[in-house]
Amino acid sequence: MPKVGAIVIDGMVHANVENPGLTIRYTEDGSDPDVNSKVYEGPIPFKGQVKLRAFSISENGGGISGIK
Repeated sequence: MPKVGAIVIDGMVHANVENPGLTIRYTEDGSDPDVNSKVYEGPIPFKGQVKLRAFSISENGGGISGIK
């Protein structure tokens, strides 16, 4: 499972993952993303830290990417 690629542009976090069909979930409180975390649906405001993780349909998670 690939890690999520992420970058901050103009104060917004832009994320993507190379495999179609994966769901990107994220947290902003320093905790690791899990199946109950918010779903990334488009750029989000960068508030100091974000952790992102890709999940398959069967809810298997990949590696965690972070931005500080």
